[in-house]
Amino acid sequence: MEKRKNLTYRLMPTVWLLLFLALVLGASAVTVSAEERSFAVDVKSVSGQPVPVAIPLGDVRDQLDKDFFVNWDTLRVIDAAGKEIPFQIDDVDLNGELSRADEIAFIASGPVTIKVTDDEWADVPQYPAAFTVESGQDGEFRILSQDGGMAAEVTRFGTVNVTRFAGVEQTYIKDLGLVRFAGFPQSRYWSGGSLGPHEERTTLEEPLRIVQGRVLKPGPARVAVVQQYASDLFPGLRVGVVIAIYATGDIRVRTTASIKAYTDFTKLGTIVNAVMADAKDARHVLVPFRWLDFAEEEGKTSVEYYREKGAVVEVDGKPYIAFADTRGPQPPFWGASYIFASVEKWRTNYSASQGMGVAEIIVNPPALPEGLADKIKGLGWQLESEWRTIYFRWVAQEIVQRRLDNGIKVELEPDMEKGNWALHAEPGDTFVWDQWYTIYKAQDLENAIRWLEKRSVELGPVAVTPVS
Repeated sequence: MEKRKNLTYRLMPTVWLLLFLALVLGASAVTVSAEERSFAVDVKSVSGQPVPVAIPLGDVRDQLDKDFFVNWDTLRVIDAAGKEIPFQIDDVDLNGELSRADEIAFIASGPVTIKVTDDEWADVPQYPAAFTVESGQDGEFRILSQDGGMAAEVTRFGTVNVTRFAGVEQTYIKDLGLVRFAGFPQSRYWSGGSLGPHEERTTLEEPLRIVQGRVLKPGPARVAVVQQYASDLFPGLRVGVVIAIYATGDIRVRTTASIKAYTDFTKLGTIVNAVMADAKDARHVLVPFRWLDFAEEEGKTSVEYYREKGAVVEVDGKPYIAFADTRGPQPPFWGASYIFASVEKWRTNYSASQGMGVAEIIVNPPALPEGLADKIKGLGWQLESEWRTIYFRWVAQEIVQRRLDNGIKVELEPDMEKGNWALHAEPGDTFVWDQWYTIYKAQDLENAIRWLEKRSVELGPVAVTPVS
């Protein structure tokens, strides 16, 4: 027994040495044989400021061979100079694991390269976070940038208010992530032709039930607020909202309404409130409408309509609509400064006294339909203190009458049931709003417009292409 023990004791160092060498050689073999894939990302930078970027993980996975085993811990983002750019991967679908919907987020000043390998020995990169998050007593959260220059609050309803930028405290924008919806939740339109009683709510007024909600762990580029809602009043309505606040002052709000049961809507869209609300001299400025009902009723373009009202400014030879936010041109009917209008690439409230503004930038403005009925039925912009991007299926009698008064022939039935104006949403239908809200500095209105024309190009979608 003793010899066996001694023999065993003497052999142990040899065994451990062999195991150690096997591990080292194995690791070396893995390292040597690791395969790499690279992808170019066409980040456009024309304003001279860094650009916030988000790429679904699935966009990268789709470019990989099906049999390529990627270790996502190896992912790196590299700029044109070969420098590593801090990034994060956010669990925006809240499923607790990596999936196609999750987003790679970073900030860049030009084209970048994404690299991944199948190296099983890679370490997860660590970068300092750009924000801190503090929880409150009533389900709210406070978000603060590391330098203290930017602050926002997440309400108990899951919406976001921005309260500080560049170190200046004021109301910049409220209720990011808010949804407005109306219609006939008890509709029997297809079975009996009856729409039933009408109901109208917002995220705050139902209120929408939060199925899941979370402020994700801040990363080096942004902090994301994710909410998943369900309506009990409209049983088929499910809403997902991702609000991503970047260190650049840009906030991306992506809202998805998923229909799970047949529903007839009259309104379905997003709302934001109190844009530059503390600025008494705020002016509302936007790219000219391709279609504005108020103008078309008089046989005019939107520029002609607003020029007659002294509400057009020229910048670099291009016209832009501009009027005082609190006292815009008197509308011909109803109370909205504008309604029944096309969705354009940007609109802003700008304060000359503060040299600051907040803009809404639309990633992909929808194409303009041909006919009047199809224009009305499409996604539209409204301004009535609230900024709305909405399907609005109430048809005013004035739309017909004012055209007739101006000698414009129109065939339109305004009655809700006779004209079949309801938005008939069926199970499986999905409606998406993809908007940026950017807070910026500009020394005057002209420079604000120039900057927004450039920023609206930068904040568009990016393409991921393999590098051969």
